[in-house]
Amino acid sequence: MISIFEVPVARFKLSYFEEFLCVNPWTDKEPTLSVEEIKAFMGSSSKRIPPGVFVDVVEDDFQLDNFTASREQHLARIAWFIDRDAVEPLECIKVWTGVVEGKLEPVDGYHRLYAKLFNQSETVDASIMLGTASKIEKLDGFVEWIKPPVHSDLFGSAIISTFDHAVELGADNRDRIWVNDAKTTQCVINMSQGRLLQVSSRHGQPVHYELDAASNVENAVKWIAELYPTFNEFRDEILNELKQCTVVGECYEGK
Repeated sequence: MISIFEVPVARFKLSYFEEFLCVNPWTDKEPTLSVEEIKAFMGSSSKRIPPGVFVDVVEDDFQLDNFTASREQHLARIAWFIDRDAVEPLECIKVWTGVVEGKLEPVDGYHRLYAKLFNQSETVDASIMLGTASKIEKLDGFVEWIKPPVHSDLFGSAIISTFDHAVELGADNRDRIWVNDAKTTQCVINMSQGRLLQVSSRHGQPVHYELDAASNVENAVKWIAELYPTFNEFRDEILNELKQCTVVGECYEGK
């Protein structure tokens, strides 16, 4: 089995993430929001701000920078999720394995966490952008898989892996991809479409290169399979995914 840009979904005890709400997620200049403050806002204001108005990366004139939102605007966003949580399940928060080994950290979804806390929910569902299945299952807050990974080892939104091998893939500028070995962190494939394809061993020694037309995604996949034999039977599937990366210029948030 192979995992390609996989983002599994798991259910966790809400208490597992409460420590991340002990400080303000958006600024270090103000204290965190309390349940009492949220309750007071809910009782005094009908203002609600739906998702999509404030974003981490502003892409058009109708969006606002998430980190410029006022305290009242954050409360209005939380209130929107509190109301929605009473009607239908909220979208998963997004988490990944952070700098502390074995600890999942939220990367998106703090307003939903506050809403779950206010509603006294016992659990929250999380899309896991990077992690190791066997380690996640041992976490104190883990409840169950909602969408399980295909194997028990490393997976992620930019990871291709079997139980024996794993690589991290990136893409840039619509025609460039690079592949890093997940264990050694060495770059094993660096390809600029139609210009240069560089191949290195998992420990960084140069192995091969291709120029001009031979620098293409097909040859990149061929060399990935040479370096990682357990990927070989999945070459067509990997090729299809990498072609999408080179077309859109980025690898997506997982499947």
